[in-house]
Amino acid sequence: MPDGAFSFDIDSCWDIDVDISQLDFVINEPHLITTWWAAVFLKVEILAGDYYSPEGLKVRLWTKGMMPHSFKFLARVFHDKQKNQVIVKTDGDFNGIGTISLNAVTKNKSQIHINWRTSVNNHYLYPLMILLKPIFIANHRWAMRRGEQGIKQELIYRNAPQQDNMRQRQKPTFPHSLFISKIRNS
Repeated sequence: MPDGAFSFDIDSCWDIDVDISQLDFVINEPHLITTWWAAVFLKVEILAGDYYSPEGLKVRLWTKGMMPHSFKFLARVFHDKQKNQVIVKTDGDFNGIGTISLNAVTKNKSQIHINWRTSVNNHYLYPLMILLKPIFIANHRWAMRRGEQGIKQELIYRNAPQQDNMRQRQKPTFPHSLFISKIRNS
């Protein structure tokens, strides 16, 4: 991974008011990320591994942030059950590693900690990185806020009585909102 201007190490922490067992889907059902984090994750294509198990899963991801550009990654998922975390190694527009950890704070309060250590894999951007790095960080923080909102909406949906569980789904923002069905159906 390149050093300095080309690399990022960004932490996010989400406080969620539920028992940690209700967050199992974050780690155990990674293919559902386009359901609860649809503002950022446009499409997940499973290339290898079991659909319902994160261990050894290899996926192609199409993601976006607040900017109109989308990003493509290949991701390999590794499950560390002892630490209650998933490790995601990415190759594509960004190369790096993400660690998603679930922690119980109290009986009805949990925390999701996400750390991304990644680098830009586009030599055309290198001369502009001194200017773009703050924008990429702001873009990442925007995406993390959408993730926290999305997971809270998903928990409301999952905990609602069956007749009341109309899903309030996130939607991709402009301009991706114009062609999301084309992305997901390609």
